[in-house]
Amino acid sequence: MSSLPFARYGRWLIVLTLPIAVAACESDNNATPFEPAPGIDITPTATPPPAVTPTPSASPTPTPAVTPTPSPAADFSQQVNAAAGGSVVGPVGTELEGLRAVFPAGALANTATITGSIIAPGPVGAVGPMVNFGPDGTLFNQPVRLSVPFDPSLIPAGVDPADLQLVKVNADGALAPLMNIEVDMANSRVSGDTLSFSRFVVVAPGAPNLVPTPAFLLQLLHAADFEAGGPALEDAPRFSAVWTQLADAMPDRTLRLLSGDNYIPGPFYSGSNDAGFADAVGLEDDGQGGRADILIANALGVRASSFGNHEFDLGTAQVGNLIRPNSVDADGDGTIEPYAGTQFAYLSTNLDFAPDANLADLVVADGAAPQPASIAGSVVIEVDGESIGVVGATTPTLRSISSPGKVGVAPMPFNAENAADLDALAAEIQTTVDALLGQDIDKVILLAHMQQIAIERALASRLIGVDIIVAGGSNTLLADDSDVLRAGDVSADTYPLELVSAIGEPVLVVNTDGNYRYVGRLLVGFDEMGVLLPGTLDPTVNGAFATDAAGVERLGNPDPLAEVVTLVGAVSDVIIGRESNILGNTAVYLEGARPAIRQQETNLGNLTADANLAAAQAVEPSVAISIKNGGGIRAAIGEVVIPAGSNDPNDVQRLPPQAIPAAGKAEGDISQFDIETTLAFNNGLSIISVTAAELRELLEHGVGFEGPGEVQQGRFPQIGGIRFSFDPLQPGRDSAGAGNGQRIRSLVVEDSNGATAGGEEDVIVENGVLVGDPDRVFRMVSLDFLVGNDGDGYPFSSLSAPNRVDITAETMSGTATFAPDNSEQDALAEFLLARFPNAESTFSLAETPPENDTRVQNLARRDDTVITPRLRISESRIDQPSADNDEYFELSGPAGMSLEGLSYLVIGDDGSASPGGVIEAVVPLTGSMVAGDGQFLVAEATYDPARFGSARAADLIADLNFENSDNVTHLLVRGFTGANGQDLDSNDDGVLDTQPWDEVVDSVALVETVDSGDPVYGSNRVGPDGSFVPGHVFRFNGNTAPFQIGGFDLGTDDSPGVGNPPAPEAPMEPEPGATARIFEIQGLGHTSPMLGMDLVDVPGIVTATVGNGFYFQDATGDGDANTSDALFVFTGSAPTVAVGDAVEVAGTVSEFYPGGMGTGNLPTTQLSGGSTTVISSGNPLPAAALIGDGGRIIPSSTVIDSDTAGRVDMAAQTTYNPDVDPIDFFESLEAMRVRVVDLLASSPTTRFGEVYGVVDGGAAGSGFNARGGLSLGILPGGVIPRIGEVDGGIDYNPERVQLNNGPDVTVPSVNVGDLIASAEGVIGYNFGNFEILLTAPVGPITPAGLTPETSLLAGETADTLTVATYNVLNLDPSVEPSGQVDDDVGNGRFAAIAGHICTNLGAPDIVGLQEVQDGSGSVADGTLSAEQTLTALVDTVFDACGADYDFAEVAPATENENGGQPGGNIRQAFLFDPARVSLVGTPGDGMMATMPQADGSEVGLSFSPGLIAPDAPAFAGSRKPLAAAFDFNGRRLIVVNNHFSSKGGGTPLYGAVQPPVNGSEDERIAQATEVNRFIDDVLAIDADARVIVLGDFNEFDFENPLPVLTGADDGSHVLQNLYDVTGLPFTERYTFNFEGNAQALDHIYVSSALLAASPEVDLVHVNTEFAADAMRGSDHDPVISRFVLAP
Repeated sequence: MSSLPFARYGRWLIVLTLPIAVAACESDNNATPFEPAPGIDITPTATPPPAVTPTPSASPTPTPAVTPTPSPAADFSQQVNAAAGGSVVGPVGTELEGLRAVFPAGALANTATITGSIIAPGPVGAVGPMVNFGPDGTLFNQPVRLSVPFDPSLIPAGVDPADLQLVKVNADGALAPLMNIEVDMANSRVSGDTLSFSRFVVVAPGAPNLVPTPAFLLQLLHAADFEAGGPALEDAPRFSAVWTQLADAMPDRTLRLLSGDNYIPGPFYSGSNDAGFADAVGLEDDGQGGRADILIANALGVRASSFGNHEFDLGTAQVGNLIRPNSVDADGDGTIEPYAGTQFAYLSTNLDFAPDANLADLVVADGAAPQPASIAGSVVIEVDGESIGVVGATTPTLRSISSPGKVGVAPMPFNAENAADLDALAAEIQTTVDALLGQDIDKVILLAHMQQIAIERALASRLIGVDIIVAGGSNTLLADDSDVLRAGDVSADTYPLELVSAIGEPVLVVNTDGNYRYVGRLLVGFDEMGVLLPGTLDPTVNGAFATDAAGVERLGNPDPLAEVVTLVGAVSDVIIGRESNILGNTAVYLEGARPAIRQQETNLGNLTADANLAAAQAVEPSVAISIKNGGGIRAAIGEVVIPAGSNDPNDVQRLPPQAIPAAGKAEGDISQFDIETTLAFNNGLSIISVTAAELRELLEHGVGFEGPGEVQQGRFPQIGGIRFSFDPLQPGRDSAGAGNGQRIRSLVVEDSNGATAGGEEDVIVENGVLVGDPDRVFRMVSLDFLVGNDGDGYPFSSLSAPNRVDITAETMSGTATFAPDNSEQDALAEFLLARFPNAESTFSLAETPPENDTRVQNLARRDDTVITPRLRISESRIDQPSADNDEYFELSGPAGMSLEGLSYLVIGDDGSASPGGVIEAVVPLTGSMVAGDGQFLVAEATYDPARFGSARAADLIADLNFENSDNVTHLLVRGFTGANGQDLDSNDDGVLDTQPWDEVVDSVALVETVDSGDPVYGSNRVGPDGSFVPGHVFRFNGNTAPFQIGGFDLGTDDSPGVGNPPAPEAPMEPEPGATARIFEIQGLGHTSPMLGMDLVDVPGIVTATVGNGFYFQDATGDGDANTSDALFVFTGSAPTVAVGDAVEVAGTVSEFYPGGMGTGNLPTTQLSGGSTTVISSGNPLPAAALIGDGGRIIPSSTVIDSDTAGRVDMAAQTTYNPDVDPIDFFESLEAMRVRVVDLLASSPTTRFGEVYGVVDGGAAGSGFNARGGLSLGILPGGVIPRIGEVDGGIDYNPERVQLNNGPDVTVPSVNVGDLIASAEGVIGYNFGNFEILLTAPVGPITPAGLTPETSLLAGETADTLTVATYNVLNLDPSVEPSGQVDDDVGNGRFAAIAGHICTNLGAPDIVGLQEVQDGSGSVADGTLSAEQTLTALVDTVFDACGADYDFAEVAPATENENGGQPGGNIRQAFLFDPARVSLVGTPGDGMMATMPQADGSEVGLSFSPGLIAPDAPAFAGSRKPLAAAFDFNGRRLIVVNNHFSSKGGGTPLYGAVQPPVNGSEDERIAQATEVNRFIDDVLAIDADARVIVLGDFNEFDFENPLPVLTGADDGSHVLQNLYDVTGLPFTERYTFNFEGNAQALDHIYVSSALLAASPEVDLVHVNTEFAADAMRGSDHDPVISRFVLAP
């Protein structure tokens, strides 16, 4: 083999980045023939590939031609037989001579053509060719022995050849050593074992990115949530085939573990208790279900499993029977056919089994080898000579979701949203982990069945010594890009999740979907100390392996385990009998799968809820409501398939149940087996009574999931007989049921009387307010699991008078006789048989997305239409003082609704001797329609709207003359055919003998005397009003609420022809005597000590009113500065009190988290859900507390919080000290009146009406910059760079005070440095900040006179190059309908930016722009190019100053792939002056990565401009860096323009989480890593390359991502920040103003070669210090740099 220059094996880039070298490799493709190894079928390349023509250099200096030396081609293509195996060898006489790959028999799943080629250059440190083996990503069933040659002459001096490593080059550039490496110096090759094909090369020790050789390699096979149902009949055997095949690849290094829920009550479970099953598999017929599930786990060779929740569903006696072996002659046939019990250990360290007699005797000591039929907290398992500790843990919510008997559960109570509870859970587990570590066990796996993978993630960061967490219970499908998933499946996240422990060591979290659908495989290495090595992860080998037929085929169709086939076959025979029992038919797929059933209404949820309702109504016809938990539905009914040849999830088809001819089951038939599978628990049914208020509270619990977002919890309600809407952005109850839920916005009972006559739709909640009598009672059916056990946390035990009736019987009668009468399964079966028995009467309601759900309406996904906007009688006046001149009636309904065919009737006694039933008035409405305001008013000719104040003219004049002296009935009917004066009740029995109409649309009976007087003919009855018939009645909220008695005097509460008043909130009923003062409610802390208490007579003075409530303050206070004397009262609508009113308030103490607790916002203590009594008005207000000199002093100007490790709203995690911490200081003033003087503005007025500043003219502040702003910076003693450090070294300027628009006062427009003489208001909290809501206009303003800067670096000379960066804020030339008019041309932003470039920056030679949108802006019309935008900008610049710029961009490949404003497709771009600089190279596109390459004596780019790593995961959904090569004065520059991910996901500075979380920091670290790797590649070609890296990095220079970018984290320091190079003071480093903090998000970095070019930098403040006006072009300031580069 010829010796090649070392550069040939330099740092690996990508194939074709050096085309001349590649052409040399590919020349003479008909290489010297070579002899095949035995058993190899050689298939030569059919057609030689064309030679690659070198791309001409774009450099103005010609590049000398390179003439490669011809050599034999190294490419090869050979076929290997899968069954026989064989060897592949490299071509003789080529660089790959000596290469060899040995394939054991069966290593390949299918016979394949093996290819190989050299990819050059290789990685830095390579000592031989990098070989690309293919097919790329091929996975082997057995390790393949690979030998790759090396060049001894390239081994660095001093390196022992025995230390050479054969490595796989991963996609991220990591060099991962192969297994079992051997160095063959005689033949100059290194051998090792691999399980997949990729790129391989031999490297010297110490090579960059070389992963340490693992001291131990573990293959972990794992699964969770087997929960066998019908699909397991096919999936379980296939699972065993995949499981065994993967295990056989590394039999000595494989550990097999499960993470709980190994069985679930249902058909598969109960199939084991059948005599036929027992005979088939040779067991006693002892009636014990679940044996097949356990025996399958035994057959799989499982060593340990955690307990899940479903293990306990049938009680602990069943658990014990399945764990213990059984050698009793249970069936009395004289022979014993033993059951083996579990051959693995069941584990859970946070469960105490000692109190439970069924399980106590199974407990063995922790930390020993796993024993059969045992329970422990931990075990130690030997794998290939290494000891591995395995710990189990179970969800602490076990008692509320299952039946664990007397087993103790810790911690309890448990709330997954409470950091303290997570800490307590971690502490339970840590004790057991520590015991293992004390046994010198240095590798620990946690089997954590927590139901929510968020909990496993939280545990990872809280535990020490745990390396791998196998999650369970959430069925979270983790998968990497190389995993081929089942049809319709989508990965929830990557596999594995790479996290860090409490001490910063790596932790991996793994999980797959359950039900035997996937095998999880994790192959990972550990170092000598037992620390996990993430660099050894191989996504080709690791991940989720599907167990469908295609998944088995991809592994070569291995045979399933015979024992599993036998077990499943025996269960199948039992189940087939159940499949043959057909009980109904559906034409559609019935959705019952996760996550749909746990987050939205589904058609199967509706069907089974309706079935329960029908079963209950057969017992009690008055039952009106059905509620069940979605988690009780365990599977869909139907099949999910994907057409042959498609891998597109959009092609997935969801079909009804498919035919099973052997069982006589046709397509669409619903069998006993289907019902038993989906309703596996077969809960009983219970009828109870609930009040309207209690119904709302039950549903609040059902949708009270964590934080704003979608529901994915088992408690999510599936319903019948009601409709409701919920807003996930409103405060909700947490998983423990605590909190003031405010999510139910509308709630309707569809028929208040159930199946009995006379009922109607009843509105319970409208606009979030409980309407009508909160104590009105409904009968409801639910599951006995929920009603009797408060299952899933539902608060049924708190019902006031449930009157519970359990209707499930032990009998099995009726048409369906397989399940107990009125059990869930029986109810569904009987319902189907009665209504949907066959294909001719099939169920056909197809599943719809949440946007179309009607019963359960998620207002994050659709509009609220729960309350039917139908036509109703909404108001009527039949009497008034003196003459009845203003009688009227009002209808409400949809605007424009036709009243054709309708008539308004009055039935009474007609003044005759007849007691009633006589038509007294008829008002035909044909020819009319409801007006545009939704009202239709009919009145007498003498009606005068002026007498009512708020009223309008009548739509129709009629002779009304309503009776007002006895009981009378008003009806709105359709199709009236009777006559005025007609007697409809001739025998006066109160029942109409005839009804001369087609339909009663609405009615109201006005009652003077109850149980006497004239009969009434309608269920809507109102009155009497004292001893009189009501003269005026109306409905609150227009036309949906019950009727109310109005005032007799005109105008009291009349609203003829206009919208009726809203309903007041239902009054609270607090316990007598429960009262408090405001300061007692506020207490010492961020949450109230009286949280959840119902209080009365809380006194105070109203200090401010807002749209949904008011602030009030104790008149005297308690004199303690640490407790607030004021409080907010939430009314839900405009309050009726006025400032200065002395009031007494009744309500519930609650904590309101703006946006939800998950946002990180602090809570505001409030009273809600009660009533307010005004005692007096016009009272003086309590004195406003002065903040600043002479009053309350903000205690620190540097540290917001000094003592919290977690959340400040959790008392156990913080110390409340308002005299030390500003966050506590402002809490002590919550809702109080305050004032400030001489507020020095540190921000301009924002578009949200906010201004930040420092009181006392800035005397209390620190960190002011030269222009009067307040700069965020490093405190003395802070660490730079801050890799691994906490936030204590950052000055976040807590002395800032925020003013915000108040109820009737707006914040004035100011600039930074302006002085506001005074301001007064109340302290509120929103969007992460305490704020003063202004209640009075501010005092005089003294302008600072600040003007935009012009850079001292502006202007050009022959030897100076100027380069600038400028974020131009979503710039586009289009006028977009985006809520407010977005017109960047019309509002002057193009002109402003052009002016900044021309005047303030002096027309730089190169300008890097960020946030450039496509030509159509946010309109998603397929436009991707920004040519129109950039053309408009350069034309505007030319018009402004004559600067004639060209531009360069690379459009994204697809719509919305770059994040930012949807449809806008933001990207980076360059403007450059072609008269001064030359853009060198060929432009790239949105899919191809640009790579550095040699360009004569300079560094060039494969694409210029081009994108860096556009396919890298780091840039998914974010902007890809734009790189370009420019020449100036014959000097080459590589300029990289960046826009890193925003700080989304972070927590507020004044938020509950302290220290604050730097949002999306991991994304920016990953992006910085990619750019740093690119810079390394540039400098590897030319160490003196001139590189400029600029842009909006959305990060401070001292935070973790930017030291990664520059190489400060590893000491390479490949880049320097010009702010540091030029010694710019920290206070002067700012390009952005956020919440009054001036801060630097935009930077310019340079390589060391430019440090000799006299670099200068200037941050040009033209935007961020000024309120929005025509001269403000963006929310960022530009930065300009200058370099001296003589020719």
